[in-house]
Amino acid sequence: MIHSHGQVIALLVGLLLAPQGPGGKDTDALLERACSKALQAWKDKDYRTGIAWLESLRSRLDRKPGALALLGDLHYAQGLEEWKTGRYRKAKREFERAAAIRPGEKKHWYALGRACEALEDAAGAERNYRRTVTIDPKHFDALMALARHEFSRHRYVQTRSWLDRAARLHPRDPGLILLSAKCSQDRTLTTDFKGFASPNFVIRFGGDIAKTEQDSRKILAWLETCHRELEKILGRAPDERIEVILYSSKEFGSLRGVRDWMGAFYDGKVRIPLKSWRKDRDKVRELMRHELAHAFVEEMLPGASPWLHEGFAQWYEGRTSRGSQGLFRKSPLRTAKELRSAFGQVQDASTAAVLYLQSLILVEELLSQGGTRALRRVLDQTARAKGDYAEREDRALDHIHGNTLDRWIFSLAKDRSWAAPIR
Repeated sequence: MIHSHGQVIALLVGLLLAPQGPGGKDTDALLERACSKALQAWKDKDYRTGIAWLESLRSRLDRKPGALALLGDLHYAQGLEEWKTGRYRKAKREFERAAAIRPGEKKHWYALGRACEALEDAAGAERNYRRTVTIDPKHFDALMALARHEFSRHRYVQTRSWLDRAARLHPRDPGLILLSAKCSQDRTLTTDFKGFASPNFVIRFGGDIAKTEQDSRKILAWLETCHRELEKILGRAPDERIEVILYSSKEFGSLRGVRDWMGAFYDGKVRIPLKSWRKDRDKVRELMRHELAHAFVEEMLPGASPWLHEGFAQWYEGRTSRGSQGLFRKSPLRTAKELRSAFGQVQDASTAAVLYLQSLILVEELLSQGGTRALRRVLDQTARAKGDYAEREDRALDHIHGNTLDRWIFSLAKDRSWAAPIR
């Protein structure tokens, strides 16, 4: 029979205790030794061993000041180790144990909230974030997490309430400023924007968009067609209705974070400028296809790399890299790090064009070798793997395409005469 490390320690402690019974100086000495061993394990970052020593004497830990607190911190530290490698369910169990031992420790509840969020348990995340701010009303990160939670549910009054509390602590925080602007923008959607729904979509538009209301059925029918196509390509679809917001050009230009080179964008909602569906139908259809692709990729792989998002979105939109490769004679191929960084932060239009084109080339090559099944496998394997995102994606690419992203980029530079050397 094979015993775990913890079981071996428990057996050893049990044998040492057996002759003396539950009390006495020998038990106190053993407890002292266990605490000493656990503390050394803490210093060595061998948290499992420390937990094993203290758990073996759990019923007697109240006899040693600080022993229970140390056990709680060991469970918390082990939870962080599980978190770092993407084992969120195991991390959650450790954080639960830590919180049960030290219920007044705010960091345990906040970590538990993050684990629930990673496991897509929205109710559990909210419950633990609320427990965090009950213990510490000035816990900025928990306040922001609650604001994001309410915003995702389109509860803008509650979002504003949490943001106001957070703003008293760090009014210049970039994340707070951005979410506050989005809340102000989206709050008007339920009052100033008209809405129509279909099984998988809600479209909203301002009153100054010519004849959109009459064309709403046509727009929804087009969106439903795209939804069926994307579900067939990727094998999965978002569980909830996708919101598509149609703005006037002026309204769109005033949105927070919009760059001059952006024709539309997706941030959980599809946001598109529109003057007239009838006049601009072909162009708007392209934009809708592009942005809907983002919604589906995000469903399959939350937090997917921008190059995967933008490469697939352009392909589904109907674009091709054919005839555009000359752009790389003037600008070098971008690195894996750049392709995994948010394109929306890029202000220069020419730099953005290079990032988008290189993303399209990569996705085209992936599709040419393995079809849409290869793309599905990359998304699925990256989502199911453990560890840092870049490591997970590289393992999936190496398994399916035979290259990590870095090696793939180098092979493009080597094999294609149009590609300039990598910087």
